[in-house]
Amino acid sequence: MYQSSAHDHDSTYHCPIKVAKAELLGDVQSDLPVGRDLGFVGKLQDTMIFTYGDTASQKEGEFYMTSDSSSIGTDDPLFVRNTQRTEDGNHPTDMIAPHAEWNEKNTEDAFGGTNVIPTGHGNGMMFFLKNHRPDGNNTIIGAGVAHVRLSSPDKNITTERLAEYWWDSLAGEPNYGDIGAYTDGNYIYGYGHGGDGTAKDDRRMHVFLARAPILGWTDLQNWEYWHGSTNTWEKTRMYFPGEEDAIQWNPLDGAAWAVAQGQMVWNPYYRKIIWVYTTPFADNDRGDHAIVARTADRPEGPWSQATTLYRTHNRTPGQFVYCAVANPYFDETGRSLVVTVNVGSMTVQAHRVVFE
Repeated sequence: MYQSSAHDHDSTYHCPIKVAKAELLGDVQSDLPVGRDLGFVGKLQDTMIFTYGDTASQKEGEFYMTSDSSSIGTDDPLFVRNTQRTEDGNHPTDMIAPHAEWNEKNTEDAFGGTNVIPTGHGNGMMFFLKNHRPDGNNTIIGAGVAHVRLSSPDKNITTERLAEYWWDSLAGEPNYGDIGAYTDGNYIYGYGHGGDGTAKDDRRMHVFLARAPILGWTDLQNWEYWHGSTNTWEKTRMYFPGEEDAIQWNPLDGAAWAVAQGQMVWNPYYRKIIWVYTTPFADNDRGDHAIVARTADRPEGPWSQATTLYRTHNRTPGQFVYCAVANPYFDETGRSLVVTVNVGSMTVQAHRVVFE
């Protein structure tokens, strides 16, 4: 029986991306004086919606903090507008707010979300994590999904969680959607980490995948889970899965591992899905602070080997680099991508990557 060699695998899974140049654009600013992190992007009704994490704002001596917020994109990749605001208009409000019926409090519970996925009729959805963090002690409770709606003409964003959460992190389920989300027009996919220290291998570092039909995502019974050990989609939910059931990069690289937050987008130039991400804090074997990418034909893979898009600029020693986001909405040809990344805890930096 013929056995393929490492050279064959290297050729098969070689990443086609070639970077002509990566231009530093600058730091993303908004129409309110805020500092924020993350910055995932989706699009509803021809409007870019940015999803941020911890958001701090200060105006006229008043300090305000939320665990997550949103903004509306503009024609300038370095400028966003805030439509979700406090009543006085001075500060952003939570994109996903705590609910008293679930005993949630602003001072103790946070809800991080990733990119908004369009679901039809001008509406969308997003994944979120429920993080219980009294006194700064973080415990991920579970992952869930929420409706996202965009009003006209004021472009105000509202969200509605379908439940307190769906997937129970404390019971050993992965945090689906906490890395990023993708749609191929038929299904919605949520890429998520495992939990902390709950298995013999460090499954927090591996990537697990769930999907649902775009017309049936609001029913938990419609969700399927990728079982990497059999390369099949199954309705059976996974509890304390190991690396064998994580998504596999390819036969050469093995299980997807050490992946921080990122974003998957369809690229018409290469006719591939491009996954842009960092490894934890962007310190990796491709060079410190490298923003990397892989390509695939299907959301579950196999994925190409990694290639470096660029390395971050203007980094102060000691600053973490994390959450690389691919924004395809400034060039419909796919010949270029705007990529943002967090440099430090409250600064989102943008580059334009042009392909050969």
